[in-house]
Amino acid sequence: LLYSKIPFKLQTINTIDRPDWFITEINPNGTVPILITPTQTIADSEHALDYIDSLDGTSQSIVSRDASVKDIVGGVFGAFVGMLKCGSEEVDEKKKELDQVMFELEEYLERREWKENEYLCGDTMTRMDFNLIPKLYHVKVAGWNYREYAVPEKCSKVLKNLQNGMNQECFELSKCDEDTVIWGSSKFFK
Repeated sequence: LLYSKIPFKLQTINTIDRPDWFITEINPNGTVPILITPTQTIADSEHALDYIDSLDGTSQSIVSRDASVKDIVGGVFGAFVGMLKCGSEEVDEKKKELDQVMFELEEYLERREWKENEYLCGDTMTRMDFNLIPKLYHVKVAGWNYREYAVPEKCSKVLKNLQNGMNQECFELSKCDEDTVIWGSSKFFK
C-alpha cells in the first residue's frame, strides 16, 4: 500500500495477546496481516496483494513476471525458523541449510544478470520483493541475535538486494524495529 501510494489506516495487533475484538469482529482465525476493504476482509497476503494490484490508480503492477523465484523465496523463512527452533546440537547443520537457500538466491540473481540497483525481478519492486525483504531483515536481525548467523559474504547480490529493499521509504515506514524483531522471534524458543 505504501509502495503503491494507496491511502490506508494501519492498526497493529499484538499477536501474543490478540484483543478479543480482533478475534470476534475482524478475523476469527486471529492471523495477521489482514486487509479490510469497504466490501471485504482479506486474511490471505497473496489475495491482499492481488486486490491492491487491481485497484484503479495503482501506479505499477507488483506482480512478478518470473515464477521461478517463488520457490527460492519461499524457502528462506522455513530454513530460518528451522535454524531458530533447533536444538544446540543441530545449529551448525541448520545454518548450512539456510546458507544453501542464500546460495540458491544468489545463483538466481547471477542467472538474471542482476544489477546492483535492481530488485529481485527487475528495476521495480514486485510481490516477491515484498515477500523476501522482510524475511531477509528478520534473518539479519534475529539470526544474528539468537544464532550468530549472517548471510554469507559471498552472497553479495543477496545482501545488496536486501539493502535496496531496506532503502525504500515503504520498508522504512513499515518495518518493525530490531528489538521487536528479536522479541517476535523469541516465540520459537518456547
